[in-house]
Order: sequence, then C-alpha cells, then structure tokens
Amino acid sequence: MDKKKPIIVSLGGSLVVPNGGIDEKFLSEFNTFIRRKIAAGWRFFIVVGGGSTARHYIDAAKEVSGNITDWDLDYLGIKLYFQNSGGNNSFAGHLSNDWLAEEKRRYGLL
Repeated sequence: MDKKKPIIVSLGGSLVVPNGGIDEKFLSEFNTFIRRKIAAGWRFFIVVGGGSTARHYIDAAKEVSGNITDWDLDYLGIKLYFQNSGGNNSFAGHLSNDWLAEEKRRYGLL
C-alpha cells in the first residue's frame, strides 16, 4: 500500500456509541492504532456514522410526529453524524484538521 495516498476509514457510529454509551475502550485502542500509523507516515480520512444514537432519534421522531418527512429524518441523521464526528474530532486533538467547524458553519449548525 502507498503511504502517500490517504486511507478512508468508515467507522460505524455503533462502534463508537453502542447501545447509547460511548465505548471508551474501543476509542482509546482506535486512537492508539491511528496515532501509531500516522507516526509511521500514513494518512487517514475517518468518517464516523450516526450509529444507534441516530437510529434512536429517528425512530422517536417517527413515533412522536407520526408524519415526519424523509427530508427531516435525513437532516436529523446528518446532525447526529456531526455529533459523533465532532466527538472523534476532539479526541484526535492536534492530529485532526478543523474542517468540522467549517462544515457546521456551512450548514448553519454552528
């Protein structure tokens, strides 16, 4: 594999927040792994999904509203994606680019 090309990692939100609780052990091990690879010259783009948290909110929105649109459900899922990715962005510290803040501003979420 070519270290010059970044690796895209799709990290399922359900790995980060299984059953409503943050998996600190997993995040710590993942953080250590990524930092070791970065120190060895690898580059990554890590995308974190909304996971079970997003599904719980979406299910609740359907139940409470009864007639919520797909657009609104998608928007809710996107906001929860930002929540998960923002947490992981914070855990990464100086290794992370500040793209998340710009994306939040772009979509009026900040």
